Amino acid sequence: MRENYRNSIASFNKFPQFTTMNVIDGQAGLIICASLIFYSLTIDNILNIIVLLILAGISISMLSGDNSILQKATEAKTQTEEKSKEEQIQIEVMGSIGTDGKIDVPTLKTDLGKIGAIVTGDYLPLKVELGVDSFKIDDGGNVRKIIIADRTNIKIGDYVNYTPTVQAPYSKDKLGEAYTGSTNNSLDINQESLNWKVLDINEDGSIDLIAEPTSQTINFSGATGYNNGVYIMHDICKSLYSNITHSIEARSISLEDFEENLTENGKIERDEYNKTSTSNPQYGQTNYEKWNTTYSDNYYPNIYAKEIGSGIESVNVKIDGIKATEKNKLDLTIGNAAYKHNLNTGLTSTQTVYYIKLNEINYGEANTILKRSSSPYWVASRFVECSYCSCFGLRSAKSNIGGAYMFRSDNYADGANFSIRPMVTIDSDITLTISADAGTDSNKPHIINW
Repeated sequence: MRENYRNSIASFNKFPQFTTMNVIDGQAGLIICASLIFYSLTIDNILNIIVLLILAGISISMLSGDNSILQKATEAKTQTEEKSKEEQIQIEVMGSIGTDGKIDVPTLKTDLGKIGAIVTGDYLPLKVELGVDSFKIDDGGNVRKIIIADRTNIKIGDYVNYTPTVQAPYSKDKLGEAYTGSTNNSLDINQESLNWKVLDINEDGSIDLIAEPTSQTINFSGATGYNNGVYIMHDICKSLYSNITHSIEARSISLEDFEENLTENGKIERDEYNKTSTSNPQYGQTNYEKWNTTYSDNYYPNIYAKEIGSGIESVNVKIDGIKATEKNKLDLTIGNAAYKHNLNTGLTSTQTVYYIKLNEINYGEANTILKRSSSPYWVASRFVECSYCSCFGLRSAKSNIGGAYMFRSDNYADGANFSIRPMVTIDSDITLTISADAGTDSNKPHIINW
């Protein structure tokens, strides 16, 4: 054996190009050593070693590299950990479902906190951070990991080639007086070919797209219009402008979409609305004293009793009511029992309406998308204005954000006829093929890679 070793060293000296500095990895070292040993072994031994080296070579190649066993094992471990987090969140979602079959968001947030998750939002959908990963819980309680695609060169106002699934018209039977409070909706609402623009690129990488206003209009009136308007706006958009193939659910633009684009100046304008008024409360404040002794002026739409800021038979306002645009908790009022009358106590209302201009100072670069030079469009959110009585209305937008009265606490009904604006959200992991002309040419939009 020693003689073989000496012969191997001698053989090594025949190959001066192979030095210890050249041997940079284990696999190269094995090959070099094998070459040296071959000079001192019998044919049978050489054949055996060749077989072993072949087997060793296969093992090494399988253990290292981008497609190796070790790499696959690492990826599998990561995927398992991610799936485990996803399952943990899904278990908490299931555990938060109440007897009514709906997810109790406060309970869910508390339970997720117990497993170390950080939750963003008070209403579905929710963003959940667990460890280094982020997840989304959608309106249906489904959990998925948030993967952010490249959003470079995508700007607010760019055209995107979103196309809804072809749908049958929205029936006029759903727009009669029993649903909208109006007798003026005599036609079915048809799906229109609309241009879509980027309104928001969200922190999680998702993109909010907004369509231009529809040419057809919807009329809402009275307490029924106030109760059902938000629901119907969302339902029309969902029915006509969703993409079923790609699980994209359309909705109407809402107040939150405006407020996401408020500048610091815009927030001040909103918060200080009516600040100097001597007859109306400032935005966000209540005004009970104005009408609490006049019981004949205490009519209110049914849904108002459930809303944040209402005070039915109380000077204290409701702080845990429904959000103006939270459509999955809305009751669709059908028929004439759309309002109630307080006979014994006053009616407390909170000033939630504000009128501010849709300009760059208040809304930044989104102002050009949100404002309109022609007729107004509906915004799927309710409001209350406190004046000589409580005025209940649905929001709208044109050159400013405002609204139209539907019903007053003195039992006076009114209404308005505006178009609607559908919106959709493209998930964070969906990529777009960029068009250099998407900012100006509707015929050259960014292309969605489904």
